[in-house]
Amino acid sequence: MSKGEHRALPPLPAPPARELHPLFVNLLLVNPCYILAYLHHLTRSNASPVAQELQDT
Repeated sequence: MSKGEHRALPPLPAPPARELHPLFVNLLLVNPCYILAYLHHLTRSNASPVAQELQDT
């Protein structure tokens, strides 16, 4: 490997797993909850048959 290739790919410091894990938990659990709550709000305010079916499920 030449020096140019080594410079182009600098080693990135890896964060500890304990700091990274809650971030992924936040992205995977909290954000879908907000999205589902927003979709539920849209289905309640919309009078289309599809929205009524989604509201019943």
